[in-house]
Amino acid sequence: MNDQNKDEILREILKWQKLQGREILRTKLKNENILTSEKEIHIYYHSDGDKSSRDIEKLLNVSRGTVQNLWKQWIKAGIAEPTDKYGGRQCKRLFDLHDLGLVIAKTENKGEESDK
Repeated sequence: MNDQNKDEILREILKWQKLQGREILRTKLKNENILTSEKEIHIYYHSDGDKSSRDIEKLLNVSRGTVQNLWKQWIKAGIAEPTDKYGGRQCKRLFDLHDLGLVIAKTENKGEESDK
């Protein structure tokens, strides 16, 4: 088997793995009541690994404690990971909202577009 055939097979496997994983993830989110409110979805969207909990607090007018508690929940659920920034106290989402079947309206404070 040549490298081109291997690459094609790997791309095909990856395509099906992503499809299967997406469905498993959606079920997990539903069963564990994760990302069920617009507020949570907005916080997840802005959890890009660069923004601090304080940045998100100011941007979305939510408490920093709420952001930090959600980050802990999401890390435990496997949909986010801690980053090296600020000694691992920063959080980065692992999936785009469209991968999760979610969209958000424009952010009121900044007028940012949804993650489509």
